[in-house]
Amino acid sequence: MKAISLFSGAGGMDIGFIKAGIKVIWAIDKDKDSVETYRKNIDDHIVCDDIHNLQIKAIPDADVIFGGPACQGFSIAGKMNVNDPRNILIWNFFKIVKEKKPKVFIMENVKNLVKNRRFVQIKNSLISEYEKIGYDLIVKILNSKNYGVPQSRERVIFIGINKNNSLRTFDFRSLFKQNKREISVKEALLNLYKKKVSLDGSIAKVVIANRPVLRNTPYSGMILNGSGRPVDISKPSPTLTATMGGNRTPVIDGHYLLGKKKSDWFKYCHNSLKLGKKVTKVPSYIRRLTVAEVATLQTFPVSYKFSGSTSSKYRQIGNAVPPLMAKEIATCLMR
Repeated sequence: MKAISLFSGAGGMDIGFIKAGIKVIWAIDKDKDSVETYRKNIDDHIVCDDIHNLQIKAIPDADVIFGGPACQGFSIAGKMNVNDPRNILIWNFFKIVKEKKPKVFIMENVKNLVKNRRFVQIKNSLISEYEKIGYDLIVKILNSKNYGVPQSRERVIFIGINKNNSLRTFDFRSLFKQNKREISVKEALLNLYKKKVSLDGSIAKVVIANRPVLRNTPYSGMILNGSGRPVDISKPSPTLTATMGGNRTPVIDGHYLLGKKKSDWFKYCHNSLKLGKKVTKVPSYIRRLTVAEVATLQTFPVSYKFSGSTSSKYRQIGNAVPPLMAKEIATCLMR
C-alpha cells in the first residue's frame, strides 16, 4: 500500500505508517529544519515547499493520503480565531484528496476543531464536502496515552474511506478500544537512560516564579518561572507543545526520577508556598527536560537525529504526531 504525506514535519506520522508496512513515496513540508530532519532519518523523497505553491499534478498517485495540517488557528494554545489564515490548510488537504482520490485519507488535528462551538460550521462544512466527493467519514478524538505513548495528548482523527473501493466495509472500531497499558514518564525515561544517549537540551534556569500560582497540585499551578510546568513522573506527561524550549520547557526532579529521593521536590515547594512559607532556592537537580527526553515522550526512535537549533528541535518534536499512535492507526488500516 503506497502513501503520500502532507504537512510531514519531522516525520512522526510517517515513522508510524512505515513501521506498519505502508510505503511512503512522497512528502512535503515548508520548514527547512523539519525537512532536513526527515531526509536524515527517513528518505529524500520529501519536498521543501509551501503547500500553497504546490501543483497538485506533481503529486504521485497513492492509496493513502495522510498528514496533520498546522492547527494554531484552532488550538487552545493559540487565539482560537475562526478567521486565522492558517485554518485554510485543512482545505488545502481537502483539495489534494479531491484531486487525487485515494482509497483512504487520514487527517490529524487538535480536538478543538470538533469540540469547540466556534468551529462547528468549519467542521460541518469539511465533513459535508468530503461526503460530496465520495468519502464516508469517521471522526474520532484519540488520546495518545491509550496507545503506548507516555504522554496525554488528545487529537482528532478524520478517517475518510472512498465509497468506490473495498475498504468501505472495513470496521475501524478496534482502533478506538482503549486497552493499552499507560506508560509513565519515569518508565519511559529510565528506559532511555539505559541506552546512554546524549542528554543535551534546554539549560534555561529554573527559579521560583515572582508570583506563584497555586492550584490543587504542584503540577497544575505555575510555581516556577516560565510556562514549563513540573511533570508528575508517575503518569504520562502532559501534552508536549511546539512552544517548548527555554523556560517554556517542562521541568522534572532529576533525583526523584533516579530514585535518589523518596518524594519529589515539587510537592515540598507547593506545600510550603500554600502555608505561606518562602521558597527561594531551587536545587540543582530540578531541571528542564532535554531534547532526547521529550523525543522519547513523543515516541521518536532513540536513534532519531533532529536538525537545526535547540529551539527548532523542541518545536519539531512538539509539532509531531507521536509515531507510536500513528503506527496503531496505520496498523488498523493494514489489517
